[in-house]
Amino acid sequence: IEDINGHNGNYYNSMMYAAHSQCGGSGCVLIVNPSGSRTQNRFHIHYRHFDSRGASLKHRLQSAVCEEGGWHSGGVPCGGKAKSFDGFPAVFSAA
Repeated sequence: IEDINGHNGNYYNSMMYAAHSQCGGSGCVLIVNPSGSRTQNRFHIHYRHFDSRGASLKHRLQSAVCEEGGWHSGGVPCGGKAKSFDGFPAVFSAA
């Protein structure tokens, strides 16, 4: 993904807030494709209502992160990490 840092994080956070405003329910997922796997040659965020696979992943992640604070890995696609937040955080600043 892009070089997101303390100098430009608010720019990317603003796009995530905009996407969240379009699809912010508990059955929605916000997705960023890696820079080498895009149909557009610029950063953009997809928002979709997830299917049963997404619901299953959400349940697994909630089970992992809701019992203990901090970042959790294992069982997260693509070697990712997950963490529970109150509300909707400034995603790129939090990560």
